[in-house]
Amino acid sequence: MLQRLIQKLGAIRREISEDTLPDILKNPIPYRPMGRELVQQSGGHFFFPYESHKYYELAVQLSGSSVISCGKNAYRLEENQILLIDRDVKHRLGVPEGGPVSMLWVAATNDTIRPGVSHYNGGERQKRWGMDILAPGGYLLREAISEMNGPDAASAVTVYLAAFLTMLIQKLAFAERMWDSDRKAAIVRQIQGYIDTHLAAPLTLGELSGLASVSPSYLCKVFKQITGETVFSYIQDAKIRAATNYLVSTDKELSEISDLLGFYDQFHFSKTFKTYMGMAPTSYRATYRARGKTNLL
Repeated sequence: MLQRLIQKLGAIRREISEDTLPDILKNPIPYRPMGRELVQQSGGHFFFPYESHKYYELAVQLSGSSVISCGKNAYRLEENQILLIDRDVKHRLGVPEGGPVSMLWVAATNDTIRPGVSHYNGGERQKRWGMDILAPGGYLLREAISEMNGPDAASAVTVYLAAFLTMLIQKLAFAERMWDSDRKAAIVRQIQGYIDTHLAAPLTLGELSGLASVSPSYLCKVFKQITGETVFSYIQDAKIRAATNYLVSTDKELSEISDLLGFYDQFHFSKTFKTYMGMAPTSYRATYRARGKTNLL
């Protein structure tokens, strides 16, 4: 979601200039005739209730088309077009009755930017994503709105609007990196937890990646990044850790431990254990029971 949104906003930001502003920003400014921007609120659209806010707002048409009634006027937005909404101005969204629409709404105060993506289908609205960003975006939108009727409207509005979009993109990119890092850590924790509780199962990379809804190659990459070891190394380490506990704290036979930990047989278990620990399971049990120690890994 964030990556696609950043790409969309980046494309709009790159297009904004004094010359292209009339094609992107739907608000009326002095040098542009009002007539071709206004639309009639006719049939074929579902209009949501009017609302107004104590903050400045930026509406971005992400997909489809819509009509926004703002004050006494109504404006048609197509994909990648935007509308600035002043504080305390009543406005409402109208969406086509026959098709889905996606909108980005960005609320801005003196210290917070609050972007949120909503999906509309007829009279239904579903919020897909939203977050709070600590950044003074309200100043830039306020200046953009206040300059619309000024003598150098196109130039001034372009500067403030471009600055706001640049700030928004930078903040979203940082949030996307943090979100991606958190997501990777969550995936690894999920897989580690599953491995630790299913040591007897014949764990496969396909099964584990399916649990996290990622590809096997992505899982391998992320697991290595977070833990410093491969998935299969972790599986073996987890089995050996469990084996040391069984050997020291229980009287289970080697064949039983082998079954509990998913080894082919007792011989396979003993060979693997000796490779990791440098001694046979029976020697390990005798040595560390005599020392009264458990959980040595």
